[in-house]
Amino acid sequence: MENYLESAEILSPELLQAIDELISTSKDIVFGGSIALNAVGLIKRPIKDIDLMTLKSYPLEFYGLMPYIQKTEFDEVSETTTDINGVDIVRVSAKVRDVNVCIFKVEVVTFSDFNFLGRKIKIQNINEAILAKRAYSQKEFISCDKHRTDLKNLDAFIDNIF
Repeated sequence: MENYLESAEILSPELLQAIDELISTSKDIVFGGSIALNAVGLIKRPIKDIDLMTLKSYPLEFYGLMPYIQKTEFDEVSETTTDINGVDIVRVSAKVRDVNVCIFKVEVVTFSDFNFLGRKIKIQNINEAILAKRAYSQKEFISCDKHRTDLKNLDAFIDNIF
């Protein structure tokens, strides 16, 4: 499989700077979503934001993420959704530099170490990243269109293997 994270067309310099800042803040965060799927070549599209996976059992302070948290007009910092298995996932909005970051607080995070461009990060288990895409693809927000498109491309990719 191909690693698309090393392409400037996929991972912009701004996103790379935000990733660098995040990994300098905490070695315990896990990168998910399009970063994980582009890393292993399952999707090939420009990354627009950063998805992070953290454990619910640890406060965001543990990960050094509090300075990046974005409050809403209602002074709330999180929302709760469920995955396709009905498990609650807390989503917290953040911003690193000018890059939008979604922090997902989950019960369990499985990951692999991944190296690219001289950096070492943790990426979310690919099956879990796909399940998360499936959960968000069922939402009726325009912002979820990218998840639906990713799933179509993933399904086509897997169909071509078999």
